[in-house]
Amino acid sequence: MRVTLLALLCLAGSAVPAVAACRVATRAVEFGEVDLARDSHGTGRLTVTCDASTGFRVGIEGGDGSLFMDGPGQARLTYRLYSDPGHRVPFDEEGVAAATDGEQPAQVTVYGRVPRQSALPEGGYAGRLVVTLAF
Repeated sequence: MRVTLLALLCLAGSAVPAVAACRVATRAVEFGEVDLARDSHGTGRLTVTCDASTGFRVGIEGGDGSLFMDGPGQARLTYRLYSDPGHRVPFDEEGVAAATDGEQPAQVTVYGRVPRQSALPEGGYAGRLVVTLAF
């Protein structure tokens, strides 16, 4: 069975002292068509642009545990997010360190994995996550 799904990343807030004004652009973690008989992988990207040189941490709320995407008929698909391509370091609320020089944006890749799961109905699955910048 194949399932098409997409995990969305959205910026909900940031803890910003008067260090820099920053914007976050997201590219969703896209898994495409998923074969539930095997692990599936996808990537997304967070692009942080600031008006001054600054360091920060990029976190994803709830990323350190199993996450769920909702689908047809109240079906829930489990997935996880990681900060490394080997899927060893979960992408959690503390996040990863990043920095920008105020000229070039910081690029942070988010790696996703959908583990093998029991049969789920075919269709689109989606979810939302909270992305936070901490200075």
